[in-house]
Amino acid sequence: MSRAFTSVLNVERFATDVDGWRARFDAAVPFRHIVIDDFLTEPAAQAIHAEFPPLARAARTAAWLLEARRYNVGTAHLGPSLRAVFSELGEAPFTHWLRTLTGVRDAQMDPENVGAGVHQGARGSHLHVHADHNTHPSDPTRYRRLNVLVYLNPHWVPAWGGELELWDADCSHVVRTIEPRFNRCIIMEVHDRAFHGYRRLRFPADETRDSLAAYYYSDGPAALQAHAPHATVFGVERDAGVPTRVASRICQAVLARVFPRLQGLPLEVGKSLGQRNSAMRGDVR
Repeated sequence: MSRAFTSVLNVERFATDVDGWRARFDAAVPFRHIVIDDFLTEPAAQAIHAEFPPLARAARTAAWLLEARRYNVGTAHLGPSLRAVFSELGEAPFTHWLRTLTGVRDAQMDPENVGAGVHQGARGSHLHVHADHNTHPSDPTRYRRLNVLVYLNPHWVPAWGGELELWDADCSHVVRTIEPRFNRCIIMEVHDRAFHGYRRLRFPADETRDSLAAYYYSDGPAALQAHAPHATVFGVERDAGVPTRVASRICQAVLARVFPRLQGLPLEVGKSLGQRNSAMRGDVR
């Protein structure tokens, strides 16, 4: 590569073997993704964790009702280390490597951080299994193609739950679970069958599930992505009990009426997998 990465992103160690990393990305199931540990330099990771804003009591209480987490989408109010990492995630050295890794040749980070930014989940919060919305909420000509997630949980205990679950295309079972360990990055492709989420957190009252998220857009859709704009598609977790699924649908319906955009994450409520698939266009049939 023509430019060296800066000291915040710790990717020089694998930048010279991008073909090997891409082979792992392409071979991953149930959809293309890769897990990278020690993604940030250790000093940067520690500084960023220290700058995470505290989660308000109201947000902790709401976690039991809402299936979304708290989002801080802007960066102006964040500390210098947090601003630095988002800056570098959007700059040419990293985006060039990311394009080579994924094959999305024109991938560019969303400068507005719509739905991205700083994410925090308190005890009781969860993220229902879903496939992400396909176009940018303010520009339907831009297609969301990649998610870059960085976890910052230094004292993670597996019994707390909250592993990222990657589901098969029919949402019939979990194919892979990934613990949100400290300084672990997941780069994953986005399309209409890339279902993912995490189950209800069993945290102590003073803990949160912390992560950074950056979303990357392209001028064209993926092969399994509808051309026409659509909202987030929630799947049906077939291993969940009926009360859980009914409660999830009620929460989605309430959220869709009260917070129809949920701070940049549009909701698609009540569609079955059959309805979802029949609504998809062209190359996704």
